[in-house]
Amino acid sequence: MRKLMSKFADHIWSTICQQAQSKKVFSKTFTEQVSYVKLKQIIEKLSEFFQQNNSPKKIAIMSGNDQFVAQIVLACTCNDITYTVMDKEAKPHRVNALLSQFAPDITFIDEEFTAEGIAGTIVNINPSPSSTVLNKLLNKLYSNKVQDTYPGLLNQIKPSSPKSAGKCAAYILFTSGTTAAPKGVVISNSALMRHLSTIKGVFSYNSDSQILNSLNLSHADGLVQGPVLVAYLGAGWSSIGQYKIAETERIFDIITAHQASHFITVPIVLSLIDKLAKYDDAFCSTNFKTIVSTGGHLDKQTWINIERNFNTKVSNMYGLTETTTGGLFAGPDDNSRIPGTVGKPVDINVVIGPAPDQALNDGDAGLLWLKGENLMQGYYNNHKATNAVMVNGWLNTGDIAQIENGLISIVGREKLLTNIGGYAVHPQEINEVLLLDAGVTLAYTTTKSDPTYGDYLVSIVAANKGVDKPALTTLCRNNLEPHKVPRYIYIEDTLPIGPSGKVIIDVAEKLIVQQDMQLEQNNTHVTLINLAAKVFNIEATQLSITSGVHNTPGWDSLGHLMLITEIEQYFSILLTPNQIMQIEKLTDFEALVQ
Repeated sequence: MRKLMSKFADHIWSTICQQAQSKKVFSKTFTEQVSYVKLKQIIEKLSEFFQQNNSPKKIAIMSGNDQFVAQIVLACTCNDITYTVMDKEAKPHRVNALLSQFAPDITFIDEEFTAEGIAGTIVNINPSPSSTVLNKLLNKLYSNKVQDTYPGLLNQIKPSSPKSAGKCAAYILFTSGTTAAPKGVVISNSALMRHLSTIKGVFSYNSDSQILNSLNLSHADGLVQGPVLVAYLGAGWSSIGQYKIAETERIFDIITAHQASHFITVPIVLSLIDKLAKYDDAFCSTNFKTIVSTGGHLDKQTWINIERNFNTKVSNMYGLTETTTGGLFAGPDDNSRIPGTVGKPVDINVVIGPAPDQALNDGDAGLLWLKGENLMQGYYNNHKATNAVMVNGWLNTGDIAQIENGLISIVGREKLLTNIGGYAVHPQEINEVLLLDAGVTLAYTTTKSDPTYGDYLVSIVAANKGVDKPALTTLCRNNLEPHKVPRYIYIEDTLPIGPSGKVIIDVAEKLIVQQDMQLEQNNTHVTLINLAAKVFNIEATQLSITSGVHNTPGWDSLGHLMLITEIEQYFSILLTPNQIMQIEKLTDFEALVQ
């Protein structure tokens, strides 16, 4: 006999049924939309599918189609089935590791993805629908014929009401583990429901809200503050799809077309909007409430620029996968919306100090500890990892924070964990992949910061002769998700190690600085030579960094001024008349640029 649905599952299902009666739209993109009526029908058919397949306890999902992922996630929720959503960019060996640990009863996975040794039932997902009418029709016909793939399999299933699979967690998201064992964060139904209630109150969400989210559904903020939050509210959801820098201004079109009330994104997207986008009044509509920045540190100046230049509010939300998504909120109220901070705790307790029972005074920096109903149950089947971060119900976030005037700021990290594009990245994962090359004996990975793109990864290795940077980059691309691939990889003959056999960090950092300076110098050399070749209409091979007025054809007074204009525009500098008169060689330009 099946058990009664959990309180959370019952709430989600009741909300979906209620909104289906009003024929409201659940999700939409520029090319398609899914109504609550259709969502209800899909969940009913998936519920019957689950019951026909021995009432699964765990389901894994991996697809590039956010609409399909959302449908399966909510069907799992309504049937009290624990699910995990895997990154569509994950490499096969990582997917295999996750599936091996999670051991799902059913795996929904894009049919073009091949993974070995998947246990349980495998359901292939058809390719994402194309935007053209013809391809949409072909996809529909194909979907109707292929009855053992999703969503085609729904055509042969009669609807059935959801039934609880029993007491279980809401979901498990895996936060690390490229070559080592992955860690799965277990979030209970009660923690999820409590947290949704919190963010509903903080951001004044209701059934009229239209939430635009720019994160993947494998990311806690993309999942929880996307389809799960929307189904909880009975609201509307739009997914921005695969974010591309060239389409930065497309965000404004989506916000306007979909009448978004809340835009949930990460700091790097806001930084790109700040740097690349022209003013747009999309945020100025009466319907739009606030931008919600999450998944990493939001630069103070970027925050100020966005609010000023686009006449809107930016709220900063701090949390971890281990806290469902949040805990500390800067905004949208004016008392907590202070740029450079993570605001104040809501429905969560905070201690700053070396331990939960050793709180420091205001203004002193220390470890940030959190305790509340939205915290994880622990890491999946990993008591050692759980006990390493949990003390008497308190979570060690690993962040160094301080509190002043009731506002909390993050000032550093306790551990070598960084945030790249909203994703937590363990540098050790990159080191392990680099060491897969037989010629690499030691590896060290750290982060650098770019004013536009935020933090990025840089690695340095000790390697034998014959090991080259392109090969190491390819190795990383084949074994890591794109956001984990180092932007630069430097090679040394040796790296200094301490008594423990580990790389000495201070020395490795200095070597990286030296390599950075050399790379910057080389890049500047190449750029100046190419600009001069363009202005003087000669081959770059005829020039060197020492080329000047006396040995370069075409370098006359007019050419001199043209070169100055090109260099000023390229490097965004402005030379004084005195500097211009003293320039005789490309090396003079180099000195001024640097």
